[in-house]
Parts: sequence; structure tokens; C-alpha cells
Amino acid sequence: MKPHTQKGHKDFVFRLTMQNLADELEDQGIHFLFHRGADERGRLTGLRRYRGQDSLEEKYAYLCRRGELPEELAPGKRANLIVMGQVPALFLRGASSILEISSEEDFDRIEEICLKTFEKTREWSDRLREICISSGSIDAMCMVSYEYFHNPLFVHDAHFYCVSCPVSRREMVQWEIEPHSGYTILPMEYINEFKTNREYLETLKTRGARVYPGSLRGYRDIYVNFWDNHGKYNGRLVICELDSPLKPGQLAAAEYLADMIQQCLKRPDYENHTYNEMLDEAILKLLRGETVERGKMEKLVRLLGWGEENEYVCVCVDMDPGESEFVNATSLCSEAEARIAGSKALWLRRQMFLLINVAMNKNYTSDLAYILREGLYRAGISHRFADLSSLRDYYLQAGAALRSCRRRQSHIWSRYFEETALDYLIESAGKVMDPVMFCSEKLMRLREMDRREGTDYYQVMRAYIENERNTVKTAKELYMGRSTLFYRLKKIRELTHMDPEKLEDPRLNLYLRLSLYILEHAEGQDPA
Repeated sequence: MKPHTQKGHKDFVFRLTMQNLADELEDQGIHFLFHRGADERGRLTGLRRYRGQDSLEEKYAYLCRRGELPEELAPGKRANLIVMGQVPALFLRGASSILEISSEEDFDRIEEICLKTFEKTREWSDRLREICISSGSIDAMCMVSYEYFHNPLFVHDAHFYCVSCPVSRREMVQWEIEPHSGYTILPMEYINEFKTNREYLETLKTRGARVYPGSLRGYRDIYVNFWDNHGKYNGRLVICELDSPLKPGQLAAAEYLADMIQQCLKRPDYENHTYNEMLDEAILKLLRGETVERGKMEKLVRLLGWGEENEYVCVCVDMDPGESEFVNATSLCSEAEARIAGSKALWLRRQMFLLINVAMNKNYTSDLAYILREGLYRAGISHRFADLSSLRDYYLQAGAALRSCRRRQSHIWSRYFEETALDYLIESAGKVMDPVMFCSEKLMRLREMDRREGTDYYQVMRAYIENERNTVKTAKELYMGRSTLFYRLKKIRELTHMDPEKLEDPRLNLYLRLSLYILEHAEGQDPA
């Protein structure tokens, strides 16, 4: 079955297609040929017999015998026809959708089958509308639809929390109660299986009804993804091929059901299942440095199954500048959330922001590494933290780590802020004045003398400080005899009035080390 795309229904009434009639005729053992029109997009409101009408409306399917075919339809006009007997080739070259049925079949029986199909579908559509209008439950919608599709179905959100599963089978995934939140969720072993399945991850990018093959669970599904107002994946409807075969016409019906379910999910009483947008908004506010009421934030994260004492990290992910224009941001965020347990993903300024609950995923680095490796992306990772009100500070840490990662060798795909904090400190100070201006004047004097006179006093002092004033290690590093080293240190004391033997002062030692780091950084070297 091909992917089906159906536009939203303003009146929330499901209208059949010729494919639905073909499916029902096949179920009843009727032999036919289906000649699809050039653009089989029509939605049917009912069945009519052709009795020589001057014009045929596209919203009806017309039942007629071969000898009654209106000549004016061949080949240019569009109509939906159910014809008893062989259809002349002239008609088949036109835009009409035609079900060609053997003349041996009973005319009245064909009419009865088609009328019952319209009646059954109209009854299903009306019941769904009534449930939606009367603020009924999604469980009720799914139960009614189970009777219509003759297959079990379920609805889950973007984090694999079950919204509805009124009928279960032992072949289906078995839900469990999540201890943190009390909500019904897919077991972690299933989630991990989905996260590592490339075929499944590709389904997170689709719109409209699609058929998922039986390679993962042993049976096929029809699935329809939900998308929020910002184009972010928000869960899906799944119809399982367990009790009866899936039919092509069910794709349009599945989309209609998904539309009705999403109408319910937007209601205030279904807030617990539509928290994604509210959580996204709250996170964005915190990232901008705005305040979010603590109680509201705690409620939102509880709906994710996150505890109040959990720890988090912020991650900023991006790719080559040229590639960022073409990346499917929605798909990337959805894939990241599916693969990295305990994560929330947002797209910001051509970068993906990830908030990861470390308590729920202690091995998040390996999940993140897969995303980076597959997409050739880079990432910066913040310190761990527990207070979400400080989110902006850790977001800035992750951003700083990402910028440092981009300056490093191409094989380094991620960096922690801890690894780059010093760079960030220098970078921030450099916004006030040239970082070199913060360096030790005495070290800078030695460096200038070396450049002017060809001496090596700066290098000697650098090695001496970095080797913790150990003369043996310093001499070995410089390939220099100890007597030569002592002579150099004496000359440095004379030139700078700085006694190398009195560097025990931690503050002085730290200042000199920092000066060395800045000076070598300024020369384009990477001391890390």
C-alpha cells in the first residue's frame, strides 16, 4: 500500500474513496478490476444509480451497466463509476475512477454491498464526531474504531507513554506502569529496540498514514504521526494487523481517526497528554533567562516521569554551516528523543538543544555518540545540575563547549565544558581587553628577549613552571645539563627580579601558568 495523504476535514466528516468500495467488494468475494483515475482524490458522500443524468457529480459513485455508460465521459470528464460488465477501452483512457465488475455478478447485491459500506462508514464517522463534541475519551474513540477496522489499535505520545490501548493482544507490545509518574509506558527494552532500529527512526519523519512492515514485530501496522503546531513529532496512532488484513482504503480512514484524536488531545482535560508544547515553551523561557513558576515547571517534568531530585546536562549539537540549511530539524529532534532515553530536544538557532535527565539515562553519552557519528555532528556538554531554574547558565556552558569543539581537530566530536572552561574564561575576558594584557609582564619580557636576541629564557621558565619546579624533569625535557639549567635560572632571576625558587605561592604559580596558557593560545598553539 502506498503512503496516503489526506487534508484535514473542516466538518470532521469522513468521506469514502473508491478504494474503500474496492476493499469491501474484495472482502465479499466480488471479482473486479480497479481502473484508477488520473487523480483519484475524490471523497464520496453516497451511491447513485446512473439513469441518464446530464451531469455526474464527483462526490457520488454511480452504479450502472456497461450499455448505460454515458458517452460524454469518454475520455475527458471525471466521474466515479461502478460498471457491471466490460468497460470499453475508450473510457479507461479518461480521468474517471472505474470499478469494472463481471456482468455475471448480481446487480442488486453489488448495490447493497456499496450502500452498506457507506452506511457503516457514516455510522463510524458520526460516533467519532459525537465523542469529540461531547468531550468523550480517546479510549472511546479507539474502541469504536477497533470495531470499524477489525484490528486492535493504540495511541502513544512522543515519549512512548500510552494514551489509549482499549484492546490488547499477546502479540502486541505490553505496557507497564512507570514508577515515577504512575503513567502507562512502553517497557524500556522495547524503547531501546526502537531507538536502535533505523527503519523505525525513519518513520519519525513521515506525514500522513503509512504502513510499517512486519520486520520488527512480526506483523504490519498502519501508523499516523501526530505533529504539534511547531511541526514537532508528538506521538502516533498505530493500527495492528492481527485480527484481519490491512486494506489500502484504511489509510484514509486512519488519517481521519488521527485528526479526531488530535482534536481531543487539544482539549484542556487532556493537558496531561499534550504537555509537549507547554514544556517546550517553558524550556525556551528558561533558556532566554526568563522566569518560570517553579510549581509549573515541576508539574511539567513530572509528566515526563522525571523526579524532583534528578540531575541533568545540557547539550548543544550542530553540524557544518552549509548543511544546517538543509537538515530536517523536526526529524533530527524526534530521532534524538527516540534514541536518547530521558531527553527533550528543541531546535534553536540552527542548533539542536538537548536537555537530558542523567538519572534516567546514565549511558546517555553512547546514545549521543551514535547521533553525532551518524550525522557527522558536533556537540558541547554542560556540567551536571539539578535546579532547572539555572538552565540558561548550563545552556551557555554547552554552547561554549560546542564552540571549542569546532576549533579542535576534526576527529573530536564532542567536548565537556569542564575541558574548555579555561578557554571560555579567556574568551570572555578578551571581550574587555586583549587577553595578552592579562599576562605576567615578566614572562612577556623574557619572551620578547628570546625573539630579539635568540635566547631561550622563556622556554626554560615555561618548562620549569609546568614541571612543578622539578629541575631533573625540566633539564630532561629541555635536553639540558643541570648546571646549564641552574645558570639559565640565575640569569632569569637577574633579568626579571623573579626568583624561580620562590614560586611556592599558589596564587603566583596559578597566575604564571595562566599567563603561559594565554600566550601560547595567542600564538595559535593548543596546550590542551
